[in-house]
Amino acid sequence: MKLLDVLLPRLPHNKLIVTLVTPKNMLLKSVAERVGIFFFYKSDDDYSDLQAPLIKMLEQGEGFSIIPVSMDGKPLPSGLSPITKPMKAMPNNLVS
Repeated sequence: MKLLDVLLPRLPHNKLIVTLVTPKNMLLKSVAERVGIFFFYKSDDDYSDLQAPLIKMLEQGEGFSIIPVSMDGKPLPSGLSPITKPMKAMPNNLVS
């Protein structure tokens, strides 16, 4: 493992990764300073449960403000998103 720690910074592809990833991270942090994310979910929806770790990663890694909104008033089974704003009814202007 120590050999890898010594070699990785010297590998040419590592410089390419740093060159590509750093501007993306800077852009995400810049956006996170100005906007937040509403995370609408249902406790029994598998896709909501799959998206929760990604949303948490944006919150912790990039600094986004996340407002989780439960569509059914219950938390996700994984517990990654606490209920903060239970949605009582769908507004008419959001229904297509």
